[in-house]
Amino acid sequence: MKKFLKILAWLAGVLIVLAILAFVGLKIFLPAEKIRDLAIEKGSAAIGREVSVETIDISIWGGLGVKLEKVAVGNPEGIDAPDFLAAENVDVKLHIWPLLSGEYQVDRLIVNRPRINMVKLADGVNNYTFETVDRKIPDDVARDMSPETKTAAAAVSFDRLEVNDGRVSYRDDSSGTDLQLIGLNLSTALDRPDGRLYRSSGKISVDTVRAAFEEPLPPLSIALRYEAEYDLPRQRLNLQQADLDVNGLEFRIEGELQHPEQGMTARATIKSRRIKVADLFKLMSPEQLAMLEGFDVDGGFTLDADVQYDANRESPLLYSGSAVINDLVMAKDDIPGKLRFQKALLDFEPDNLRMNIENGTFDDKPLKGHVVVSNFESPRINGELAGQANLAFATPFLPAEDAHELAGAVDFSIKFQGPVKDFDAMVLSGQLAVADGRYNSALLPEPIDEFTCDVYFDNTLTRVNDLSLKTASGWLDFKGRINNLLPYMLADSAGARAVSPAIDGQLKGRVNLALANRFLDPTGSPELAGQLDMDINLAGDATDFSNFQPRGNVSIRNASYRDSLLPEPIEALSADLNITPDTITVRNIAVEFTSSDLTLSGKLINPFPYLLPLDVIDRSQVKRPLFLFEVSSRRFDTDRLFPEAVPGSGTNRSALPADSVPPIILPDIDGAGTFTIDTMIYSGVEFTAISGKVKIANRQIDCYDVDARVYSGEVSGNTSVDLNDFENAR
Repeated sequence: MKKFLKILAWLAGVLIVLAILAFVGLKIFLPAEKIRDLAIEKGSAAIGREVSVETIDISIWGGLGVKLEKVAVGNPEGIDAPDFLAAENVDVKLHIWPLLSGEYQVDRLIVNRPRINMVKLADGVNNYTFETVDRKIPDDVARDMSPETKTAAAAVSFDRLEVNDGRVSYRDDSSGTDLQLIGLNLSTALDRPDGRLYRSSGKISVDTVRAAFEEPLPPLSIALRYEAEYDLPRQRLNLQQADLDVNGLEFRIEGELQHPEQGMTARATIKSRRIKVADLFKLMSPEQLAMLEGFDVDGGFTLDADVQYDANRESPLLYSGSAVINDLVMAKDDIPGKLRFQKALLDFEPDNLRMNIENGTFDDKPLKGHVVVSNFESPRINGELAGQANLAFATPFLPAEDAHELAGAVDFSIKFQGPVKDFDAMVLSGQLAVADGRYNSALLPEPIDEFTCDVYFDNTLTRVNDLSLKTASGWLDFKGRINNLLPYMLADSAGARAVSPAIDGQLKGRVNLALANRFLDPTGSPELAGQLDMDINLAGDATDFSNFQPRGNVSIRNASYRDSLLPEPIEALSADLNITPDTITVRNIAVEFTSSDLTLSGKLINPFPYLLPLDVIDRSQVKRPLFLFEVSSRRFDTDRLFPEAVPGSGTNRSALPADSVPPIILPDIDGAGTFTIDTMIYSGVEFTAISGKVKIANRQIDCYDVDARVYSGEVSGNTSVDLNDFENAR
């Protein structure tokens, strides 16, 4: 054993002495100046470019080799750009044993701080193609190799390569591409078992990658560890394993690439470890990040994809795969509630992306569905979402100036299909059911304390199966259909004018008449009270009530009306009306003033749209309503109700506006009818058993064929009252 150790020590000593002798011999017999000149001469001839080396030295540290300082490789003629290569130094390590027989074999090439500038001009001329590199490749191999493969083969004609702190820039004037690799570090090992098969492994890292295509990309940091095999005759690269890190996102890649004369083909499998969704933001441009301002995203996903490329196909690139998102949480500053996915599955292939949501929630309410996006150049979307939500979610999307407050639990199921860039062409349908809803707005006379609804909708139809509202003073129920409601709501202010939502439905309810006070003319400080019950079918244009066609029953109970323009308030009022589009049938209206009472029945012909309280109606272009009626009264005190019409009363209302008498009491209509009065007071005289006929036209009331009893006799005659001039009663 001791003898064997002595032999090993002797052999080691011999190797060291030989290395020292070789180094000394090279220094003596081949001075550094000659080595430099030889390197420049051989290098220039090998690549067909001007090569410069500032100094050269020989060292045995890390292996016997030659170190070239300040190395530069120039550009071909016609390229006005910085040198193709400028390196701080290049250290070439040689195999020792071949040196003893006069052969130079490179063991390792170390390039420190290289600066590589690759340029392609608009006409296709570039500085990174070397016409002489194929001379270094055996003829039997070169015959089957493309020019790009020859360049690659020449570049790896050494066992080990190291690049430290390199920088690569690539500029393509023909496409506008600009690429920079900063902080490039590379360490590879190469094995050539038979001269035709290359086996390589190593690692590559780039501190910063800056790329500008049509739009600039965010800076990237890349690290790669790989094992690969390249078959020169077959021009096939087999990537057995590659671990890729991009901005902290880790991927495992396996694949194969071939570059035959008929065109390149490739396939690859890409798998990722769990990636945080928030880390994807590191891959986005500033413009894309600006679109996500206000969003808070957490969660992770894994990726499994297959990629194929065939230059001979009309669509060279094919890919497919899936991504599984787990424990995703998304929130936005101005939207209440959080979106959560316990699991979401994405399947993708060229021009198609499908997403399935499993165990999702929004604001802790269940959510499920799927979305398919196709034709990425002009994307179309097709999907369905179903779940529950709080209506408060919609509040930020409502106009702020109207102070909307909305809440309630909604169950929804929505389908959508159409082009993403043209929302008007989107096909929508779905169902909504709301329970425990609440709503308030500056547009309402009082808050809606509770509402429920059950609605089906699509682009042309909104079918209200049930809509029930409750306020502090009443309730409303609506069932029916509204055409074109969705396009109207989604249109802008200009487009909405071209849409006419039409209503056809049944409205039932009980309303406190006091709600109407805010809509009455404030002159006279009107005050209305009472209860309105309705059961009406509504049909017509919701944006143009002038063509509305109501049909049904309306009743008023326990009503009263006070107005300073009235000599006496209405202490009690009740009504029972039947409404059709062209007629209101007055079954009964009973009015009690402080001193008088009236009961009437009849028909009001053509009431709509003339009597609707809308400024948009041009009443000169529509028929004036005609009221055919019968009036009766137990007691009617003209002196109290119409003092202006009583001779000598001293009151002249002709100076007041024509509409100073509230239109709610004496609307501007024409009429004809009969009247009977048990007792009437006129100018202090009591008349009894009065009967007669009435004609109303242009706010003038004519009473004729009047018969009455006064004291112990009988009287007859006629009278006229001009509501525009009470002084001229006759």
